[in-house]
Amino acid sequence: MLLDATFLGFMQLLVYAGAIMVLYLFVIMLINPRDDSLPEEGGFTEKTFAVGVALLVFSLLAFGISNSETVSTLAEAGTIPDLPEVAQTHGAIEAFGYELFHKHLLVFEVASILILVGIIGAVHIAMKNKPAPVELGANDEERLVNDV
Repeated sequence: MLLDATFLGFMQLLVYAGAIMVLYLFVIMLINPRDDSLPEEGGFTEKTFAVGVALLVFSLLAFGISNSETVSTLAEAGTIPDLPEVAQTHGAIEAFGYELFHKHLLVFEVASILILVGIIGAVHIAMKNKPAPVELGANDEERLVNDV
């Protein structure tokens, strides 16, 4: 919140969290998992190997970050310097709305069309695997009525 844009930060968090949830929803919808199609869960050795790999990656990242020249330079510099004053409208809801719906309206509408096309495409792909309904002829209808 160093830029005094709390609304923009909160909205960015909501948008990205929503996008990730929609992505998971699309993936689950397209995969359409069944209990019989899921693979068997790994045993003790697979889980131990996964934990070992995760610890190795974490330790390599921690070592690389702690020995970085950038981190040592920033640590020697001290505290964060004072930021210059920003305008009162910076990060406000009114300024955000003006920018979004006046200066960037075309980009906003193109993004909404892309999302709509993605939803339609996902539904089309998910519905592709369903068999087409079988049309009954006159003889088949009579047989169904007689059987009941």
